[in-house]
Amino acid sequence: MKFEHYWEDICRIHLLTKHYLLLAEEMSTGGEMFLQPLKEHRDAYDHIIRVYAAKNGINKPEQREQYMRSNMSKAIGHEYRAFFDTADWLSLICRDKINRMLEGKRAEDIERRYSGYKELRIFLLDLPGQIAEQRERKDVGSDLLEEVDRYVDILDRLIQYCRELSLAMEVTG
Repeated sequence: MKFEHYWEDICRIHLLTKHYLLLAEEMSTGGEMFLQPLKEHRDAYDHIIRVYAAKNGINKPEQREQYMRSNMSKAIGHEYRAFFDTADWLSLICRDKINRMLEGKRAEDIERRYSGYKELRIFLLDLPGQIAEQRERKDVGSDLLEEVDRYVDILDRLIQYCRELSLAMEVTG
């Protein structure tokens, strides 16, 4: 049995999750850790160990090929859950940071400091719907790699807005 197609997805999702998990930890105000993605990684690892234990004759399940395919599929499922949990957490951290930067400030003052404020406002108003759409799609059984890519685009935009706003608000006082 060849596992290349499983491994490509697992590696891609795992590396994206790690990237955004590290960003979230750095951006969180108290340096908090979110344990759920780490639990999902542990569970994915457990399924992978089962596969290689069967492959190497350490474990001898009935219907070995089906058992191995099933466990690789479950490993991918855990990697996806780790990514989506991380993405949700990071989006909350970014939105919280943005809201704290804008709290108590008038729109005119913000616009004077940050020229992209109107675009940011529209993005933030649309964001809950975009994230809800991502959550809905991942449950429908669509191509989850496409959903991951869409969420990556959302996260990257959100992180960029957070960074730009932070710089604008600090520079002009």
